Amino acid sequence: MYFVFTGLGVAPGFDLFIKAMFILAVSSLVGSVSGLPGGLGTADGSMLGLTRLLVSTSATLGGAATLLIRFCTLWFGLGLGVIALLIFRSTQHTNPFIDRGDGWEEQKGQKQETDSTLPVDGRQSDLRLASTSASTGEKAV
Repeated sequence: MYFVFTGLGVAPGFDLFIKAMFILAVSSLVGSVSGLPGGLGTADGSMLGLTRLLVSTSATLGGAATLLIRFCTLWFGLGLGVIALLIFRSTQHTNPFIDRGDGWEEQKGQKQETDSTLPVDGRQSDLRLASTSASTGEKAV
């Protein structure tokens, strides 16, 4: 954030460095406490407010600094992750959505077979009727 401020024309110095670190740290904490994904809105607003309070009263400078630092910290990482995912998926020769042959379907089939071999008495048939009517929305009589 210090380099963003100096790039936007603010005089460099140790005081600006401390303010920039404080602004970035506090706005990141506010964004994480908000619980929103990436602190969207809250981190941006607090960064803009603290910049206008501590560095310059110019809304243009504060807005530009906020947009640039959020692009570098949030959206650059997101874009890099998407590119890495696409490269990873293109280098894999198997489709992750196809059966891997780990036996899950066989275990599922065995469970269904054991459920169907249970003896059916009056209570179990009532339960099956209730569960069927609950899933279809019909009323059981």
